Amino acid sequence: MSSRDPTIRVLIVDPHPIFRDGLRQALEAEPDLQVVGEAGDGEEAVRLAQSLAPTLLLLDPEMPLTDGLDAVGRMSGVPDCMATILLTAALDRDHLLKAVRLGVRGIVSKSASTALLLKAIRSVLAGQFWLGREEVADVVRSLLRNGPEKDGREGAKDTLSLTRREREVVTAVVRGLSNREIAAHLAVTEDTVKHHLTNVYDKLGVSSRVELVVYALSHGLAVEA
Repeated sequence: MSSRDPTIRVLIVDPHPIFRDGLRQALEAEPDLQVVGEAGDGEEAVRLAQSLAPTLLLLDPEMPLTDGLDAVGRMSGVPDCMATILLTAALDRDHLLKAVRLGVRGIVSKSASTALLLKAIRSVLAGQFWLGREEVADVVRSLLRNGPEKDGREGAKDTLSLTRREREVVTAVVRGLSNREIAAHLAVTEDTVKHHLTNVYDKLGVSSRVELVVYALSHGLAVEA
């Protein structure tokens, strides 16, 4: 395959045609990005995702007919390799938790620059999660302001099995520290931090830092610094 052949198949889901047109032009200026479809509502999004098997789904969660996140949940038969990024002006607590559970890998403001969106796309397709530091801070403040959930869902009891050191690592992750920064803060090695994180993931049933942050805040494992 030549370097000019697009390798990333993108499906754009947004209710506004003008926004979709502008986004398509910006994406297709990149040689390895190809917009294979556009949808203006949740029902159409489900159909196109199942028939086109895109590599990347760019989705506005505020959709007519079917909520955007509900549509993601209905995309059965879509390859696991499809990565989803939400394009949104705001995301409340419930939608954030739902998005993480559905496997959404990135959240980008609709007011962000094209360069920032492309950076987010590259990061997500490389297997990372994208949630800018400012957005993380906003999410943290929002969840803390609303307080931890008290719905008694199964799994909350697992938080009691965390050691003191594991809770310190969780708090550091919530504050946005990297493994290296956590190691320096706790005066341990990075390998030790990774070991603690592995144990925390197993105990809480999460698989990423984003899921850990959401879980920690929604179950009262973190306090505002």
